[in-house]
Amino acid sequence: MLSQEERVPAIRQMTDAGRAYHREWAARTFAPFLHGLRGRSRERRLTAIVIATDLLAWKLLRRDMQLDRRDAERIVAEMVQSSPSTR
Repeated sequence: MLSQEERVPAIRQMTDAGRAYHREWAARTFAPFLHGLRGRSRERRLTAIVIATDLLAWKLLRRDMQLDRRDAERIVAEMVQSSPSTR
């Protein structure tokens, strides 16, 4: 779908909806990591969390790098915990 979203408006609507859903999910799920942050700091942290929890990142870890689930989860957790919050 990602390879077709630029050419097919219906697919673009689905991928945009998926991105919005993922961002909202990340904001809810990782709310404790966003607590106390405002403005650009909050936006940077949320963006980092969205990237760390993206399906493509998981695919890279599990399939391309052939990591087991425990190691992949540990890496994602480390990325979320070390995500930037300032500037």
